Amino acid sequence: ADIIQTTTEPADIIQTTTEPADIIQTTTEPADIIQTTTEPADIIQTTTEPA
Repeated sequence: ADIIQTTTEPADIIQTTTEPADIIQTTTEPADIIQTTTEPADIIQTTTEPA
C-alpha cells in the first residue's frame, strides 16, 4: 500500500502518505489540527478540534 508515516518531535507532527491514492494526512498536537490532502482532486480538508 506504500504507507509512509513520519513522526517529528517535540511538535508531535504525524504525517501519513498512502499511495497511489496520494492521500496526505498531517496531525499536529496539541492543537489537534487534522489536514487531509487528496490528489489529483486537490481537495484540502482541515479539521480543528475540539471546535
